[in-house]
Amino acid sequence: MSSLNLGKLKLKPIYMWQMTTLIIFTIVIMTVLSFTIYKNFTYENKDKLSKLQQDEQSLKDELMNKISLLNSIELYKEKESSLSDLDAKVRQQFPTSEELPNVLIQINQVSEDSDFKIKSFTPKSAASVKENSSAPKSDKINSKVYVLSASGSFDDAIKFFYQIAKIPRVMELSDFQISRIDDIQISINCDVTIFYSD
Repeated sequence: MSSLNLGKLKLKPIYMWQMTTLIIFTIVIMTVLSFTIYKNFTYENKDKLSKLQQDEQSLKDELMNKISLLNSIELYKEKESSLSDLDAKVRQQFPTSEELPNVLIQINQVSEDSDFKIKSFTPKSAASVKENSSAPKSDKINSKVYVLSASGSFDDAIKFFYQIAKIPRVMELSDFQISRIDDIQISINCDVTIFYSD
């Protein structure tokens, strides 16, 4: 095949197969370049996006943990406050040693109100100390035992002990001895232990 002469420029004829090869080669090169660009800008961004989503989720979890801790602090403060109130109420149930005479007066008043007559109400023994070794000195609980002897009708006795149970102090009644005086009257002897704090 002869070449085409255009002045100083000589052009060789281009055959169809050469044109097809050039187009295919160009397409392949463009595809490889496109894939490389796509991979660099898409896959890497996808990985970055995935990492960002994981970081976001971990931050959300951490935030939820901190919020739950904050809620726990509020619950703890509420529980501590309620326990302090309960502790104050419990401490009110224990008279101090100076308030013991007032408790004895209350018991005597209950006896008069219920018509269950107290014959004698005397201390049985010296105060016995009941304390928790791990508790502070101010939390020491003492007790004093009195021997109570009283008489009256059975109904009066029930009223008396019911009213004693309503006194807002910690007391224990034990060692009951009940005897009949006549068809209506009974006599009761028992120990009354009054707990108090120092």
